[in-house]
Amino acid sequence: RNCPRDAVSTRKELLVATRHILATDFRRGFFRHVDALLDERILVGTARHSSTSCSLEQASLRPLGYSTLADLVHHVRKELTPAQLSRVVRIFSRVLHDVSMNMPLSMQVTAVRLLLHLVEQIVTNKDPNPQVGRDLLVRILNAIIQ
Repeated sequence: RNCPRDAVSTRKELLVATRHILATDFRRGFFRHVDALLDERILVGTARHSSTSCSLEQASLRPLGYSTLADLVHHVRKELTPAQLSRVVRIFSRVLHDVSMNMPLSMQVTAVRLLLHLVEQIVTNKDPNPQVGRDLLVRILNAIIQ
């Protein structure tokens, strides 16, 4: 949270280190930080400079940030609340369709896989209001068929 907005290279190094940690059993330490990482301003920052080199760095940071988030969500999906699931669906639906982000095809494939992996969790969710789950499933279906 305290990483400066325009510190793209620092943010990138933190994301790479986080990905390495997520590949180990220490990933459980990140579970309590899911809400913070679902905030895209924290995840990839909001640097907006006219400098071409900075915008190129920011563009390369976005796929790394979203793939790191996808790894984390994959590991914690059984523990996510309906509100967190809703934010994940919103983020990765946008990743799937937003051409302005210059996302590589592999990131779009990752977004589809993650959305499909969430279906089982949404169906088995014990939320007292079943309409919440239905709405999430419809949002996933719309994201994939659009």
